Amino acid sequence: MQTEINLLPTTFSVPQAAKYIGVSTSHAYRLIRDQKLAVARLGGRTLVRRVDADEMLARAVGAGL
Repeated sequence: MQTEINLLPTTFSVPQAAKYIGVSTSHAYRLIRDQKLAVARLGGRTLVRRVDADEMLARAVGAGL
């Protein structure tokens, strides 16, 4: 019997990160602009680390948002 393992990626593109955190792509770009969501820029790409998306969500929950 073979089991399927679904591993989440460690980084997301901005549209993927938006889907992951449950907001629109434009809202994700606003979060980035407002420095509420950290990004890494590599070779012309803007990437969001999964740990940074999770951390932003945890802060939002802690703030009662």
